[in-house]
Amino acid sequence: MRLDALLAATAQGDRSAMETTVNFLLDYVETHFAAEEALMMECGYPDLDLHRELHGEFRQDLAAMEREIHVADNMAGAANNLAGLTAAWLIDHILGDDQTFARSLGEG
Repeated sequence: MRLDALLAATAQGDRSAMETTVNFLLDYVETHFAAEEALMMECGYPDLDLHRELHGEFRQDLAAMEREIHVADNMAGAANNLAGLTAAWLIDHILGDDQTFARSLGEG
């Protein structure tokens, strides 16, 4: 599943495609977060606990999004929420928090 598939699913407001996308994201973040947190632990990253909390919040947001999509009458609104959640995560977390960790690896 790529970002373009997510955007297509949200643009179409297709409930089934959006559910598939959220389920993919839920599975993906479990694998990705576990690997990232293991690396942080191995490197002794001092903000690991905070980073775990951020990961937990995103998991909760995705789970809430899954529930919203399942019952939404307004698929366009649910699609906007999913797109916004994903975009915010990409910008704020990956380009912010994860880059802070990456820089710390270069300093170690």
